[in-house]
Amino acid sequence: MKTICRFSHQPSDFGCFNNILYHSVPVDSSNLASTIHMHLCEVTKHIPTLDKPRLHDLRNKSSPVPSPYTVEIEEVRSLLSKVKLNK
Repeated sequence: MKTICRFSHQPSDFGCFNNILYHSVPVDSSNLASTIHMHLCEVTKHIPTLDKPRLHDLRNKSSPVPSPYTVEIEEVRSLLSKVKLNK
């Protein structure tokens, strides 16, 4: 959030979303999801649409991913649960 939002110059002691602006619009818990969605749409609009049949063909032609490069869902969940949210 720090890279996509600008903090206003008012002191914040009422919650983690106070004084956060995105495109000069205040962000709070009620519009956080839509703000993130809008940002992701903006930064990905130049990416062309995926050609799904071609992707399917490429997947079928490529060899299986070696096991050192696969990640289990539980491993990801465990690591994410250890992330310090205030950092």
